[in-house]
Amino acid sequence: MTSKIRLAIVSDAVLPWHVGGKESQYQQIISRAREFDIEVTVYTMHWWKSEDRRRTIIRDGIRYVAILPVISMYRGEKRSITQALLFALSCVQLIFSRVDVIEADQIPHLQLFVLGAISRVRRLPLVASWHECWGRDYWVSYLGAKGNIAAVIEWLTSRIPNLMFADSSETHDRLIRSGVPNSRVVLRPNTIDVDGILSTPRFTSNVDVLTVGRLIQHKRIDLVIRAMAVTPELSQATLTIIGEGPERENLEKQGAELGVASRLRFTGEIIDQIDVWAYMKAARVICAPSEREGFGLAVAESLAAGTPVITVSAPHNASQELINHEVNGSIIPPNDAEALGCEIVRWLQSPKPHYISENFLATQSGVGWHVFAQAYFERLKVLVAS
Repeated sequence: MTSKIRLAIVSDAVLPWHVGGKESQYQQIISRAREFDIEVTVYTMHWWKSEDRRRTIIRDGIRYVAILPVISMYRGEKRSITQALLFALSCVQLIFSRVDVIEADQIPHLQLFVLGAISRVRRLPLVASWHECWGRDYWVSYLGAKGNIAAVIEWLTSRIPNLMFADSSETHDRLIRSGVPNSRVVLRPNTIDVDGILSTPRFTSNVDVLTVGRLIQHKRIDLVIRAMAVTPELSQATLTIIGEGPERENLEKQGAELGVASRLRFTGEIIDQIDVWAYMKAARVICAPSEREGFGLAVAESLAAGTPVITVSAPHNASQELINHEVNGSIIPPNDAEALGCEIVRWLQSPKPHYISENFLATQSGVGWHVFAQAYFERLKVLVAS
């Protein structure tokens, strides 16, 4: 083995071609790998085909390998089983890879069976980033009877990695309660680009209410639109919606039916994260009523940007852990448009607190990416050496 550790990161979606919380997390890991003498190869879908038809490219010093053509990750509102299966089968190609350790994204689970087999055949450690742990009840509510099978798959795949990084204390605790040994689950610190957020200037235009995230059903952007419609005090307020996804058409239709279409601003997907932070800083209040979040990157970034956040007390919404009710935001019951409207009004009618960013960062030890990267890569080196 060479002195430089060779890390394979396996994820079906990566920046800059696909935007999201886990993508941002992996990008931060990738961008800091050289500092710790780590050589990274990313195995993903062929996102860059329109730019370069080669299966392997070098971008910013990082090697990207396409193991599968781009296939839609969603079928309607739910993750595609076909895509998950094909991506898992494509991971067989890593059997020939020259790597010392494999890091795999938990989603969409099936690839962990293949990567687990490869790690054992090649005697390589397998690490997984674990964003959410649903359990049987939630899987059944999500998929119906098929959820029983999905719950078994989740249980089995959580036993495969040598080490798992849990994105939140809720996910960490759920994994332990499911029977995963405590020694194999590491709670990693909340990780955001503090320096980048603090140095970003605010968006020049006024932004009343903001939402940020993929436009899919469980994010509950529909609840924010309904709150804008049923709350008389918000008749002049606008809602800016950053993100793209299969729910956009339904959300636009809902806005028209409720008579608030003229007050909705759909930006689409914003690739440059600096622009997203600029919107966060300009907003008076940010709504994040998602029913399911493994961590809540957008919530953490919004608080670091100094803007209050309204979220919900759904049992699978880990982002509520970041909110101190009525101090840096609000926590309301799920699916309550009236309560959401009242909290929006309260934050809009009050001066924007000046202390939110400072207080949030003071209470989040190790929130910066460099702290996380150092701890992460040190763990990898221990695994490889053992």
